[in-house]
Parts: sequence; C-alpha cells; structure tokens
Amino acid sequence: GIDAVANATLSETLPKVTHSSQLDPLRLDDLPSLGRAYQQALRGEEQFGLDFYAGFRSWGIPQEKLGPQALVPPAAAPAFIRVFFLGIDGYSEMMDRLKSAATRPYFQTRDEISRMSDGSVQTGLLTRIIIPSLTHSFESLASVEAGDACAQVALAATRFRLDHGELPAKLGDLTPNYLEQIPLDPFDGKPLRLSTRSDHWIVYSIGPDLIDNGGLETDRKKWDIPMALK
Repeated sequence: GIDAVANATLSETLPKVTHSSQLDPLRLDDLPSLGRAYQQALRGEEQFGLDFYAGFRSWGIPQEKLGPQALVPPAAAPAFIRVFFLGIDGYSEMMDRLKSAATRPYFQTRDEISRMSDGSVQTGLLTRIIIPSLTHSFESLASVEAGDACAQVALAATRFRLDHGELPAKLGDLTPNYLEQIPLDPFDGKPLRLSTRSDHWIVYSIGPDLIDNGGLETDRKKWDIPMALK
C-alpha cells in the first residue's frame, strides 16, 4: 500500500519536473531485492512454526478433553497431532521450497507456487491452512516489483523529455542512454509495455491475470499495473 501511494505521487509529480537536478534525490536504479527480504521473513516464519510444533512434544492432552471414546490413547495424542494435524515434515519441505522460490523471478516460480497452495502436496491440516497466505504474498511482491520497474522507466522517460522536449515514442528509445535495458515484467518475464492514449503516456505490467489490457485497470481480478505520465 505504501509503495502504491509512492508510485501515485511520482506519477503526478514527474510531469511537473522542469530541470534534471530535481530528479537527483531519486535513487530508483538501486532498489533493494524484495525477494531476499521475503526470504529472510520466511526464515523467521519457519523458526516460529518449528518452535510451535516442538511444543507439542511436551504438551499434555487431558483425558477429559479427548473423551472416553477417544480413538487415540492420551499418551500418543501429541505425536498423533504432530504427524497428522500439523505435518511437520510437510511444513519444513514447504518452507524450504518457498524460501528457494523467493529468490527467483515470479514468472519462473508462479506455477510451482500455485501447486503448493492448491492442496495437491500432502501435508498436515494446519500447514495447509498456513501455506495459501504465504504463497499469495508472492503475487503481492511481484505487484510491488512491477510498480517499482514502471517507476524506473517513468523516471528515465522524464529525463528523456527534459533532453528532447517530449516523451519517447517507444521504450527502446530509452536504451542505452537512460536505461541499460528495459526492466522485465515480473509476471511474464517480457519487457514492460508502453501504451499512449490522448495525453497519457503509460508504461505498464500485464499484472497477475497475465492479460494485456493496454495499461488499463479494469477490476479487482483483471488489471494491469500502470504508471501514467501526462
């Protein structure tokens, strides 16, 4: 949400820039790796989860909680819960796969992540509840990365405008003097797109639905991730 506000502010401000010195405070060409940061967050999440699971080794399950007709003897209840309800082995495997995926581009891991969240991998009930929240975060991270990439291109286009009096007709005009290369769309691995309509110059990602809507935001399930300059 903070990133979206920043990009909206940038979109409104860049067309008003009249001198290149006004752009000097921006350092969009050296943004931190969100994937690495998320990998560290997943390590913390995993440690918390393993500590939680480990607690079941010593937690007692009173007979009155299990009932007189309990299928699992009280002495075996912690192990039963740990294996069948929690699925600690499946949890550890899932977390290892998520940590690995966090360091790779989203377009390379999207299908793998989807399989992890659709319940096709055998694991404990609690792990199946947790995993969708973690896997959904990858799409959110890709959206942030797409917005950052659009912001980098918009900044380069503004520098181009200051030098040439107009925005570039195509993104290729920005390389190599303003960008080493056009950033890749995190969702499909192809270069970001450009759309121009009326008085708007729009650089955009096709977004999580993988449909090119020409830089338009249509609805909550089908949208591109654009940054527009006037």
